[in-house]
Amino acid sequence: MKIILDLQGAQTESRLRGIGRQNVALADAIIKRSRNRHDIHILFNHRLTSERENLFQNMLH
Repeated sequence: MKIILDLQGAQTESRLRGIGRQNVALADAIIKRSRNRHDIHILFNHRLTSERENLFQNMLH
């Protein structure tokens, strides 16, 4: 199954509050449970570059 995770909510000022933290926690749980069974893609907003690289590196670990 192909799973696409939209992490734009974690790239904005909300990244340290409700929706941003929930967005990252949900993505992390899905990745950990599905890494070897599903095709997972992560979407970022290319216009919001400040946190994109940090989020990407954290999702890889």
